[in-house]
Parts: sequence; C-alpha cells; structure tokens
Amino acid sequence: MDARALGVFVSGWLLAAEGLGCGGEVIAEQGTGGGGAGSTSASSTSGTSSTTSTGSGGAEPCPASPPMGGADCSPSGRTCEYGDDPRVYCREHFECGGFEQPNVWVEYPAPDCPPPMGDCPPEPNVSGVCESDGLVCAYAGGAQCTCSSCLGGPCGEIPYWTCVPGPAAGCPEKAPNTGQSCGSEGLVCNYGSCSGGTVAERHCEQGVWVDVPVPCPV
Repeated sequence: MDARALGVFVSGWLLAAEGLGCGGEVIAEQGTGGGGAGSTSASSTSGTSSTTSTGSGGAEPCPASPPMGGADCSPSGRTCEYGDDPRVYCREHFECGGFEQPNVWVEYPAPDCPPPMGDCPPEPNVSGVCESDGLVCAYAGGAQCTCSSCLGGPCGEIPYWTCVPGPAAGCPEKAPNTGQSCGSEGLVCNYGSCSGGTVAERHCEQGVWVDVPVPCPV
C-alpha cells in the first residue's frame, strides 16, 4: 500500500483524537446492552464519507461486513467504516481506491486503542475534578462522560469530568458507521464530546449514514 495514501487518509481520521492528547486512553461502558440499531460490531475520527447514487434516488451502501483488502470494488472514492467504539477514530476504515489502485479496497486498520476497562461513575451526571485522564465512559441511551484535561481545547494539567446526553430520538445509541444503510432520511445524530475524542455527527442521506466533520477547539 502506498505510504503517501496511508498518511493522507489516516491524518483525517485522527483529527478528532486531539482531545485525547493528554493522559492515557481508557474506555468503559456502563449499563449498555450493546450498540443501538444501526451500529455494527467490528470498527474515524470524524472524516468525510462519500455516497454514490444508485440512479434510483438512493445511494449505494457499504458492504455489511469489512471487505477484503485488495479485492475489487466500485465506485472509486467510497469510504466505509466498521466498528462500534465511541471513539470513532478507533474504528476500522476502508476506501475504494488509492493513488495507484483506483478500483480495489484499501484497508486502513484501526489504531491501537486500549480495550474497554476502567472505573466509571454509575450515572452520567458527574462533574468536577477526576483522576483517570483519558477515561471514556459510555452509558445506556448513548450518554457519555469523559475524564480529560483537554476539555475540547488546549490541554491543561488537571483533568475534569465532561458529561453529554445521548443523541436525538430515533438515532442509534452509538455513532453509526459511515456508509451503512439508514432508514430515516434527513435524520441528524450527534455524539460525544471534543474533550473525550468521541465527538461525531452523522446524517442519514440518500439511505446511508454520512459523516459530517465537527470542528473542535485547538
């Protein structure tokens, strides 16, 4: 795989990870029974996801399961995401085509993110100073709490809790994978926070989930 292609693509997925530049990264889930409807169990930072018209008013969704790297694909330029980690940059991504391979799947493996573990509050309603800088806690309904010294901007020395509610009604509990099918045209779903590196915005457009980049303070 061309090293330039990998560098350009991965840099886009890692932009949302800037909020986790301080301290370790630990993730835990409280009171969840798995991903909500529309999420998958496998692997962007927020990055743009292309959709391709089928000519019948809809868009062609990505394969339900991760494709095989190097296998033929079409159309060139499609980006597909797989996984259910709240830190979307920890998910696996594929792109149809690269600089030298326009019609094959190019795989961009997920970075080495820590496994689910950590000591999370029982409810997503805490505030104040915390101890585990980088801890991400996911709760039933999609609410999240993060312990971070970055707070969506320049990192400091003392980490604080940031809790955010789950997405709007009708949205999956976890950010759906870009490129996968959706059934509520025009639905906008927002997830996470900049401070925890979990921020994501997904729109249902032409029958597939599209990622909309969210700018975070730097």
